[in-house]
Amino acid sequence: MELTQGQVALVMFANDVSLVQPLTRDKGALLTQLSLITTGTGTALGTAITVADNEVLGVRHVPTNRPIILLLSDGENLDGPDPIPLAQAAKAKGIRMITVSAGEDVMQDVMRSLASSAENYYYSSSLSEIPNMLHLIVQKIQCSG
Repeated sequence: MELTQGQVALVMFANDVSLVQPLTRDKGALLTQLSLITTGTGTALGTAITVADNEVLGVRHVPTNRPIILLLSDGENLDGPDPIPLAQAAKAKGIRMITVSAGEDVMQDVMRSLASSAENYYYSSSLSEIPNMLHLIVQKIQCSG
């Protein structure tokens, strides 16, 4: 199944960061990789932003597609470089940064500062709200072009 517009990539991160799905229009491939996500220890936010930045503006990027990084995290950076200047650099290149977090121990100031704007920051105290937030984001992205 092919996405009708745009491309999606998936970067998984904890202590280690890896591009598990390069930019693609293949929705099935993306869903397969999403189903394989596991949790880990540590958080390398800065490294994850760098890997995502390199992919969304890399050789597989279609120039007519707007580059977007959607970052799902608690905002704690336990490994690697400071994510804030890396997010600022990504935004300066035209990448839209959307951040999503839920739960009690979220570093909201960090997640808010990583987002491109207040409208690109999503938070809920309940982890069960993450699917609803992601659905809302996907709808907004599809409508905003």
